[in-house]
Amino acid sequence: MRRVRTWIAVLALGVGVLVASRSDAGPPIDPRAMSGIPRVDPQLPPGTITVRVLDGGFDAPATEVEVTLEVTGADGKSEVRKATTDAQGRATVAGLEAFVGGSAIAKVTRGQETLTSQSMELFAEAGSRVMLVAAGGGAVTGSPGGSTGADAPKHGDPGGPEVPLPGTAFVLEGTPAGELVVGTFDLDARKPIGSIEVTLSLTPPAGGGEVQTRKATSDARGKVSFDKLLPPDVAVGTTLEVTATLGAGQPVKRSSRFVMDANVGMAVVLANGEFKAPPPTAAPQGRAAVAPPRIVAALATGTVRVRVVDGADVPVAKQPVAVVKKDQSGNDVRYEGVTGAEGHADVKVEVQSDAVYLVQTRYDGAPWSSTFFQVDKRGGIAVELRVFEVTDDVSRVRSVVQFDVDGLENDLARVVQLQDVMVTGDEAFWPSDGLQILPAVGGKSVTVLPLSEEWLNHEEKAPFATLAGPIPPGELTRLALAYVIDHDGSAEVRFTSALDSLETSVLLGAEQTLDAAGASKTEHPSPIEDKAVWVMGPRAPGAVLEFSVAGLPTRNPLYRNIGLVGGLAIGLIVAAALVTRPKGDPRLRLRTRRDQLLALLEGIPPSQAQRRERVVAALDHVWRQLDVLDRAAGPNAKG
Repeated sequence: MRRVRTWIAVLALGVGVLVASRSDAGPPIDPRAMSGIPRVDPQLPPGTITVRVLDGGFDAPATEVEVTLEVTGADGKSEVRKATTDAQGRATVAGLEAFVGGSAIAKVTRGQETLTSQSMELFAEAGSRVMLVAAGGGAVTGSPGGSTGADAPKHGDPGGPEVPLPGTAFVLEGTPAGELVVGTFDLDARKPIGSIEVTLSLTPPAGGGEVQTRKATSDARGKVSFDKLLPPDVAVGTTLEVTATLGAGQPVKRSSRFVMDANVGMAVVLANGEFKAPPPTAAPQGRAAVAPPRIVAALATGTVRVRVVDGADVPVAKQPVAVVKKDQSGNDVRYEGVTGAEGHADVKVEVQSDAVYLVQTRYDGAPWSSTFFQVDKRGGIAVELRVFEVTDDVSRVRSVVQFDVDGLENDLARVVQLQDVMVTGDEAFWPSDGLQILPAVGGKSVTVLPLSEEWLNHEEKAPFATLAGPIPPGELTRLALAYVIDHDGSAEVRFTSALDSLETSVLLGAEQTLDAAGASKTEHPSPIEDKAVWVMGPRAPGAVLEFSVAGLPTRNPLYRNIGLVGGLAIGLIVAAALVTRPKGDPRLRLRTRRDQLLALLEGIPPSQAQRRERVVAALDHVWRQLDVLDRAAGPNAKG
């Protein structure tokens, strides 16, 4: 059987047990499967893009290579920037603030291969990173002689040393010399087995004395440690063997015999069941990047040329498509078309400068749509749309969840909840009965963060968000919410997710303390300065995650009582004023309301279509009331 390294991440060994000092475990992804997929990085300033170029794996950075960045602003103006990779294979392009709201595509050539990223949106809040990984030229699996710098991947990481199969001891980087870490797991259930008595047998070299045994019980994470296994505590050449019974009626699991490494700690796993590799993940680098909507002078003005391709970049013929126009009236206009043999459909639309457009279609029962765009009198618009067959199998979805909790005024805590999702296989994930992304219990004022607006729908005041469209396979998708919960100095978080969480973590400030079963602090760099990353292990779909964060600021009870009395007094004064005030001119009130709504509408960007529709509907109601009053007042009325 081929030695595999991915099984350790599937069982959360990479974080929860054998590599407890690391918090970045996630779906076991070959770096080549991540090639070309951008991600927003809050640690990078806005207007900055970092491109990392690898020749096959993390241990083979491509140095002194020229990277080309094609940047297009929101106004359609384009520019080409170039940068050269450093010793880590990274090229950074800064100073792109003028292009915020637009997009960028990174390109590099490695031998006969041209690597191209997906289109990266330039955000006003943060910069972005992307990897471009060549198919060959560097070892993906890594080796002891590979990279040893800060970026060198560890056991269980893509590009890191391979992890032997259960029962075989291996060197575990970061573990003190003389320490042995043992993990007890159920491979079929993909979870650790706790409360297992593990026996370590130490057989001295010939003539060195009797066999000694040590016993210890695994914790909830399936972890147990033995230390002091080197001289002077244990003789040189002593042979070690680990045994345990992993459940009633199970045979004794026994490791192979081994000798401790003199320079670094070691680890061994005892496991029930059989490792089943996850379905193969389609490599996004095999697909051409889908270009953003763009002006094509050769097309007639008012023509939107839609091209639809499937996951294998094969044109989709006879596919109904619609170009939808949205304007301030709130009445959407649809222009229909059908793709031909080459996957193209030319759709004629009305040119309206203050309207936004998007392409919509349904494929394999799921809704697909393009980004918003505007039509232009300089030519037609070309729009590319990639669609996939879909699955509602939740077992195909892996995620990692992170929380950040901070105290606000009025005894409220703000919670930022980030859930990174990866779909395995070659189908997109689209549950037939929908998928709600829930906050923690008691979460209110739920808001979808800007970086997730493409993926999540949220109705005003709804206590949850819903999936807006299918999640493509092989792409890292971030589902991010922010909300508030009540606290009394300690915020209680109780969270469940319908998705399999390979790791859960929380960011903790210096003044905060965490109460969570099995939580451990890591040395992984935090995305927020002055905060540390604590991991709490994996969670199966539907499992409850409970933790509390203490050390949050609270309001003095004296001020609360003063505020209550003062608020009551103000309320009585306002009520009295409303009762005794003279009746005002209704036409004046309506005109004031009309002007307020018009000013509000001007400040809402076209991309926020639902909000604009609500304001337009309110304006229509005000205008109708004014019209009735004006007709009743006769020709002398002034509006």
